[in-house]
Amino acid sequence: MNFLLIFEIISFVTLGTGIPCLLWYLNHSVYYDKDKIYVQNVYGQERTIFIKDIKSTSLNLMTGLLVVNTDNETVKIHQHLVSVGDLTKKIKNVA
Repeated sequence: MNFLLIFEIISFVTLGTGIPCLLWYLNHSVYYDKDKIYVQNVYGQERTIFIKDIKSTSLNLMTGLLVVNTDNETVKIHQHLVSVGDLTKKIKNVA
């Protein structure tokens, strides 16, 4: 009886923390070309910014997010997404 209760608690905790991670993986994406960066966040909202309009970037080591600021927008890109290293090089070359 106690084993079943412990199993249910572990399952609830595991699924409770796993679902946000799964949504992050499925929804968060970044695409870029020579002029623009297209970012879709965890909630499916899409934003487009021009690379030439980027004013600053910063990496938050606690959250793992690359924060890109323009005059009008702020987008957050997770550091573990594929090709973020190439994107940061491209931003530095333009700036």
